[in-house]
Amino acid sequence: RKLAHLHEPLAELLVERFLRDFRKYAVHPLTQTAWCLVELEVLDLAGRAPPEAAVEGGLPQRSEDEGAALWLMRAVLERMEEQNGERALTATQQKYVQQLIRDYHYKHEVDYGLLPQRTKAFCKSLFDVPSSVV
Repeated sequence: RKLAHLHEPLAELLVERFLRDFRKYAVHPLTQTAWCLVELEVLDLAGRAPPEAAVEGGLPQRSEDEGAALWLMRAVLERMEEQNGERALTATQQKYVQQLIRDYHYKHEVDYGLLPQRTKAFCKSLFDVPSSVV
């Protein structure tokens, strides 16, 4: 996950495979792959992937005014919200997702601000302290 070791053709293959298999990923591989893409600063490569990769992977439609990086992370976070609704994230999974969100927010602050309100609310909810702890 080090930018200094980035080999762009390999990153393009990773992004394309990630898109094609998107709906197959459980929480851990989804989180780890997205985290790698954020750390390597290659989320925008999703815009270069063949359009059929996103269709095959079952990603949501990309709006006309949505950049590739924003679209991909919106899809990742929406999928995580969906998985959390099916089965609550474990404490470990939640920590990994929190780290992904922190890194994404730090490196892509403007795009993070453009996420739909519902997606940002989900992200914020992962950092809330349960009232039973207070």
